[in-house]
Amino acid sequence: MAKKMTICRIVLAILGIVLIGLGAGLGWGAFPGIIEDTVEKNIDLTDPDSEGYKNFITPPVPVFMKFTFFEFTNPQKFVTGEEVAKFEERGPYVYRETREKRNLSYGENSLNFSQWRKFDFDEGLSCEGCKNTDTVKILNMPLIGAVDAAMKEGDMSQGVALNALVNYGKVENTPDSKDIAMTDTVENILFGGVKNDLVKLLLSNSLFNSKLPPAIQDNGFAIFNQKNDTSHNENYEVFTSPKEVHSMISRWGPELDELAEDLSEIKTCPSTIAGKPHNCRRGDPTWWPHPNGEGTVTYSQCNWIRGTDAYQFPPFLGDRSDEDLWIFTTDLCRSMPLRFHSEGDIDGIDIVRYIVPLDSGNINKKDNICFCKDFDPKKIPENDDCLKPGANADEYDISDCKIEHCHDGLQNLEYCQKSPVIMCSPHFFMAEKQLDNFDNSLQRPSAANDQTYLDIEPITGMVVRAHKRIQINMPIVPTGRDEIVFLKDIKPLPAFPVLWLDEGADIDQENIDKIKSMVSTPLLLLDILKYGLIALGAFMTFLGAIMCC
Repeated sequence: MAKKMTICRIVLAILGIVLIGLGAGLGWGAFPGIIEDTVEKNIDLTDPDSEGYKNFITPPVPVFMKFTFFEFTNPQKFVTGEEVAKFEERGPYVYRETREKRNLSYGENSLNFSQWRKFDFDEGLSCEGCKNTDTVKILNMPLIGAVDAAMKEGDMSQGVALNALVNYGKVENTPDSKDIAMTDTVENILFGGVKNDLVKLLLSNSLFNSKLPPAIQDNGFAIFNQKNDTSHNENYEVFTSPKEVHSMISRWGPELDELAEDLSEIKTCPSTIAGKPHNCRRGDPTWWPHPNGEGTVTYSQCNWIRGTDAYQFPPFLGDRSDEDLWIFTTDLCRSMPLRFHSEGDIDGIDIVRYIVPLDSGNINKKDNICFCKDFDPKKIPENDDCLKPGANADEYDISDCKIEHCHDGLQNLEYCQKSPVIMCSPHFFMAEKQLDNFDNSLQRPSAANDQTYLDIEPITGMVVRAHKRIQINMPIVPTGRDEIVFLKDIKPLPAFPVLWLDEGADIDQENIDKIKSMVSTPLLLLDILKYGLIALGAFMTFLGAIMCC
């Protein structure tokens, strides 16, 4: 009997050790390889039957673009200097965004495609009673852009162009003119095209129509002209493998036959009017022509195309949470960093949240020097060699530099947009110094409402929730000339707000269930099996030990 008991104890102990070893071996040996192989198969961009391919072609999560306008309520008192600019927010006006990747072609470990986008107004999701036929009053963007273009001409040409704006553009030229503002419908301002007397002049007059920005086309002026029902400026080459660079952009171009590895030669040419193309002139600047701190333009931080389109990232992000992610966005004409913020879950799906770093728009950052014309010695010779080592490794000390045009948190897109357009986060989030120029009619910023963030399922790299938030502004610059009296001595502003947008995607229940079935549930079952075997083995080993006592 004692001999049988001894054999039983030994068998229990051996089985227990075997089960512990099996659980550990499977859990930390075989299972990770199985998971990795399964994930790579599911995100294979070369397999039309894989979930990753289907999600890549058309994002599974519904995407909506929400536009909120800064209604300009006191234009006449603003131009006379009696009051600061005041606003009432109108919106959101919500457009359903349809995305589809078209014109696919494969290379070795790469995929070329055009990103087609279409926007359709959704009255049901917009503000109560709001229609896209509503009229809104905003800053007169065509006028500010035309004046900026005129002021870049020689002294005599400046006067001719400014007089043409007044006489033929029918601009009210009085000290308290209301024409600092423009009124039209939501749809026309966004996509359809505003075609008032001033815009008609810009389209027809040779002083202006050979250098019009993309926002002005034959249909008139629209902030998002050429961006609805088109793939213009949205053409890419991405890596399909290896997994470390899966879906990351290797080249971008305005059209598929114009793909480039960096942005150093990219120019925005004047608009094609009445079928007549206007080619870029020799002296037209590239998007980011200014050198970085090392004097480099080509492949500078500003011209470097890196990251993804913000809808998919390489898998297994949990292993690289100390690394920034990057997205390339044509709305900002540049690549943007995203930094790990926190872990969380959405209805049982583990996610990692990445945000735009709070100091990423500071002009003293080494990555940002080439975005600022003030640090270009060709523009401001006295700034040659003004950059000194900063308190942190990623910063410069710019206290000896002469700063005229650049501001923390503001992104100047004048060369990319061919018009003085300034971008920032809504309500000047991360650019709070600009709030000093306005009163409390401008809503105060908050991270909850104004921060850009992505929530990513870390195993597959799939974005399950995203909100890209941008505010569009224009600078107000006094002309110092008599031709347009209300602009001669107007108070300068680095950024006058026009509208802000939230391009958002929030995972729905159908996709929550799909991700759970593909990722969360299998991982849970593997964990149960792994720890179950280890627990059973430990119990059997313990039981054998007890029986020995």
